[in-house]
Amino acid sequence: MIFPQVTVGALAVCIFLSFTGDVTSFSLHTRNSPKGMLPANVNTSLNKSHGREIFRLASTSSSTSISTSSSSSSSTIISTSTSHSAQEKIKFEMLSTNPLLFSSQKSILSIEECKTLSSWCQSIIQARGGEGNLNNNVLLQGIANQEEGALLLKRLQQILHSDLLGFDENLEEMVIPRYISYDEDEYGADMNMNANASSSSYKYGKEIQNYKVEDILPDGLHVDTNNSKFSRHWTILFYLDTCDTLGATSFPLAEVSLPKDATNVDVDLHVDEEREKMQMQRVAASKLIFEEDIQHTKYADATQDQLSIMRFVDESGLDMIQRQSESESAGQVEMGLRILPRHGHFCLFSSLSDDGYGNPLSFHGAEAMYPGETKSVLTFFYEIPMGTFGSRAELGERAKEREERFFKFHNIKTDG
Repeated sequence: MIFPQVTVGALAVCIFLSFTGDVTSFSLHTRNSPKGMLPANVNTSLNKSHGREIFRLASTSSSTSISTSSSSSSSTIISTSTSHSAQEKIKFEMLSTNPLLFSSQKSILSIEECKTLSSWCQSIIQARGGEGNLNNNVLLQGIANQEEGALLLKRLQQILHSDLLGFDENLEEMVIPRYISYDEDEYGADMNMNANASSSSYKYGKEIQNYKVEDILPDGLHVDTNNSKFSRHWTILFYLDTCDTLGATSFPLAEVSLPKDATNVDVDLHVDEEREKMQMQRVAASKLIFEEDIQHTKYADATQDQLSIMRFVDESGLDMIQRQSESESAGQVEMGLRILPRHGHFCLFSSLSDDGYGNPLSFHGAEAMYPGETKSVLTFFYEIPMGTFGSRAELGERAKEREERFFKFHNIKTDG
């Protein structure tokens, strides 16, 4: 498969720093180990020389409890006067409370605008020999030259910054996104499949059961606080293409809080006690590798024991798709979400818990697509400014404050 040049390899053990004007040390703390939750065939004899526990098994990503009862809908309307007429609104829905995860119900940009923006991003990267990505100078130059792609990106930037996240342009610096384009080779996600199988058969037929985890999640799963980016809070994935069946952004460990009218989202509706137990074991495994400061399941320097646990976590994404193919029967929604890309739509999620550490339930990854398919995404990372915290606890407080402002900005009702 041909995938973009993104950093998925060696993830150095993170030394977390406290910022008080000068660089000082960051203290670590220990929690109760989830190791006892893991199945017997997963080796857990990890090196604890730099390890720490991240979560209690029953912990939640935020101390704010969000009401999802019928009396308080999780759907929210956002005014987008920057780019839309006064009559137009953008609707988004909350899909998970742990991690906090939202998805748009209405496009911000049209299909043609997405194509124009994608072509402009590609031209910028190609002009630089395929190296690097977008930056502020390129955007400002494009705006000065009245390039349509640059003007679209500036408009999108303002909508997400001010109208979605509710940031003050004078206080919070706008984010330049990363442009990533995925191109499948002639094999794609069906390298082990019947080449004549229809698209629908992959979703509902027996062929899906023949997938291997490498076929569906070739780049594995990661949390956006990896690569020492420990202050990343919000991430927005803005989709410039549409995928109908595969190619989703997979959140296999997310705790689902799904509105009745949710769109472009696949969840597991099949209740199975054995699989529920397996899911809990995979959540425990994700927290266990966090003890080793591993936040990407393709960590290049992993030991065999770590590889065993990371593969076990990756398999949650494969199992989620296989469960969805087996049954459409109604029931209690379990864990796991797949956000299918659609032109002009976004997915917003938090990577931090309120203790200042990354949230293992935000492990996510890009699914492979069908042969010949392409997918382009703009990724906006919103970090908590370094000068606003001096410890993990304070980082968690800043994240919680931001989330509370977000709820208030959009009049999202919360309990507690």
